[in-house]
Amino acid sequence: MNGQVKAANKVILLGLKKRLDKKKGAWADELASVLWYYCTTQKSSTVETLFRLTYGVDAMIPVEVGEPSPRLLLGGVEEAVEKDLVDEAREMVHLSEAALK
Repeated sequence: MNGQVKAANKVILLGLKKRLDKKKGAWADELASVLWYYCTTQKSSTVETLFRLTYGVDAMIPVEVGEPSPRLLLGGVEEAVEKDLVDEAREMVHLSEAALK
């Protein structure tokens, strides 16, 4: 098993333990929210979210999708530019991780 996978699993399990407390059998109900938290939180080593590195844009909560928000109304041009720069952002993260190692 890869060390990065072990570290990610450790964070996810810790998040599940914090949310469950006495509801030990309900871990499946809480898993989606813990994974969402994990993928949308900036990592200290990369200063990026996994969601942004994967999809090229920041994650949106369901309320932003259903209702017109300033981010949706003004984001068309901005997101197009961000998508063009996602490869550069991924490369920068890769270089910073390599420097940390």
